[in-house]
Amino acid sequence: GKLGSQWRIGLMNMQTKKKVSLGLPEQNYTVAVLQRQVFSRSNIDLFFVNTQSLLSGRYDSTKYYHEDLIKRVWTGKDTVTRLHLYNRVLGADFNLITKDNRWGGKFYYHQSFDDFSKGNAFSHGGFLSYTSRNVNVIGGYLSLGKNFNADAGFVPSMAVYPGNNGAVLRTDLKFYPVSKSVIYMSPGVGVDYTLLPNGTLTDKIFLLNYAVNFKNTAAVNAAAKSIFQKLPSDFSVLDPKKVDSVLLKGQVFTWNEYNVKYTSDTRKVFTYSLSATGGAFYNGRRSEIGGTVQYRFQPFGSASMTFDYNDIRLPSAYGHAQFLLVSPRLDFTFTRTLFLTAFVQYNNRYDNINLNARFQWRFKPASDFFVVYTENYFPEHLQSKNRALVLKMTYWFNL
Repeated sequence: GKLGSQWRIGLMNMQTKKKVSLGLPEQNYTVAVLQRQVFSRSNIDLFFVNTQSLLSGRYDSTKYYHEDLIKRVWTGKDTVTRLHLYNRVLGADFNLITKDNRWGGKFYYHQSFDDFSKGNAFSHGGFLSYTSRNVNVIGGYLSLGKNFNADAGFVPSMAVYPGNNGAVLRTDLKFYPVSKSVIYMSPGVGVDYTLLPNGTLTDKIFLLNYAVNFKNTAAVNAAAKSIFQKLPSDFSVLDPKKVDSVLLKGQVFTWNEYNVKYTSDTRKVFTYSLSATGGAFYNGRRSEIGGTVQYRFQPFGSASMTFDYNDIRLPSAYGHAQFLLVSPRLDFTFTRTLFLTAFVQYNNRYDNINLNARFQWRFKPASDFFVVYTENYFPEHLQSKNRALVLKMTYWFNL
């Protein structure tokens, strides 16, 4: 909705039925967002996200056993099982865009609340960028408390680090040679750090890259990375669930990685991009090739195929694996208000085929009705794992 000329508000509530086969009771999800425009093009967001498990009657461990619902807690004398009934996240974001587009950025602070967290349940950070004809600079930081939790969202790296702090800085230059085929060339350099709350350095990446953009919209980019990692926990490169032949907490690895990518003339109805990566990888080596091919059948839509293949070779005790990801996709426009998007994804690492189809009806400007169907299969015999049909409507209110 719209409140006056500068305020906007958004509300969403979703109720799910209990799923005994997954060990989950009924659950309720609520999201509320309040946004105010500031300066010429910037804004401030205030939001609240609430996840609530609705248990009717007393807790029954034979019915409600999902890993997201129960927690093992140390009382000082013993480890006991307790219910994780709610999770709430309250936050504020400031999004910066200047009138001339030279400066941009985002700064945020989020705080989570649940049954168990006592302190260190925060997430805050920000980045600032400057762009001109000849230079682009971006820098940022983040700080994540070890107890920050967002059940209705995704918190990167929380399964790996007991909280972390990070910083990144990247600079790209542009120069415009006198050439019939090249628009500009762009060398760049960047560095990325991750540290534990006690100051221990766990990750460092130093990047060098060189990009060439052609007048026919094609582009080529070459990059080299120097990578440092000190493992914050035991880790299996090929299988996260593996408990033997793993790399151990505290081990230090350094390696170099090289990548090149080419993107074809995007003005044509048939386009493609190809990339290749090679180099060391922890205590072994990795080779990767990937890309996308696309054909536009104007004015109705496009069909594309994306693929990614990795060959990882470690010492014999740690294994050798080949991972393949293939994803065909179709985007089709029936009319100016009716659209269909469908894709299939095959992933041999997780032995899964996923089908996702979305039908969209734009019945008013900024207002849509969606029908989404998704299903996961075992590749052998296409046996169904699970499926879902979702109906969603968005409506723009002018108040």
